[in-house]
Amino acid sequence: MCGSDDDLRELFLAELILECAAIRHASRYDAHGLAELRAANERLQAAGDPAAAEEAFHRLLVAPAPPRVRWALEPLRRALRPHRVEAERCAVAHEGVIRALERGNHGGAERRLRRHLLCALPRTAPQAA
Repeated sequence: MCGSDDDLRELFLAELILECAAIRHASRYDAHGLAELRAANERLQAAGDPAAAEEAFHRLLVAPAPPRVRWALEPLRRALRPHRVEAERCAVAHEGVIRALERGNHGGAERRLRRHLLCALPRTAPQAA
């Protein structure tokens, strides 16, 4: 699915658009959902497989979104998995998203998520097989 750097960039941008829309249109995150996000972010920091932990966090993040949005994100995640960035950097960015959601600031969470996902773009070179 990722044939070139341009293809990869387009996939990252599609993921960014869908995840930001999911946050913007999601219902309010309840205490349980926020606790799950925080726990997933802590697992990311200790993960032996940071890409899987990063995916798990983002899956929880968009859980309140309509099913069609979650469905559209799955093939993107599979294609982008080998290109995920370092866990520590992700965990710090996730914390900002969580704090904004705790305050009910979906716009702030969306901006932080957009910045987080855009930070991955410059480091998106396909890995050698």
